[in-house]
Amino acid sequence: MNEIPFTDIDWHTIEGIVPAIIQHARNGDILLFGYMNQESLIASLTSGQLILYNKTEHKLWRIDKPSDQGMSIHQISVNTDKSCLLIQVTLKDTDCLSHYTSAFNPHLTSHLSLFDELIQKIEERAAYPDPKSYTTKILDSGVQACAKKVGEEAIEVIIAATSLDGGEIIKQCADLIYHILLLLNAAQLNFYDVLHCINEPMNN
Repeated sequence: MNEIPFTDIDWHTIEGIVPAIIQHARNGDILLFGYMNQESLIASLTSGQLILYNKTEHKLWRIDKPSDQGMSIHQISVNTDKSCLLIQVTLKDTDCLSHYTSAFNPHLTSHLSLFDELIQKIEERAAYPDPKSYTTKILDSGVQACAKKVGEEAIEVIIAATSLDGGEIIKQCADLIYHILLLLNAAQLNFYDVLHCINEPMNN
């Protein structure tokens, strides 16, 4: 978690508070909109947990009650005119993903949310194996077997592409992506590190 100087924030526009947009650090969904004052920002930076300011009740709102599951701060950024915070958070419990979706519309979730949901399901299957599950079978086969399966699925994509069948190409690409996610899990690697690696050349 980064720390930002208090001088980088305009505390005077709204009587000592600033708006705070709370974003899921992994999938980009906007989870909450709230406010922070200096006390709540200090408390958040000290604890590493999201603590907002309730401007109606004039008290701190700590996001770690059982119903809220808790949010750990990943990064805090300030907009260019120093009047708003963007706070990226991770959720303590994957079960609370169903509790926090888009703050504006449950259907306004990013495409990354679909990946995140799929990754969560794979992680759950890895933690709680089901002998009847195809996912469990592939994960239990080990990294080398997962890699071989990725190779087989890649060949299926090539075959579909040569047939110029758009629907089949999409289907086989979906299968390939799913097996890549299984391989990453088996190798204890993070899909979001892959995205970060993709993003680096784009920023150069």
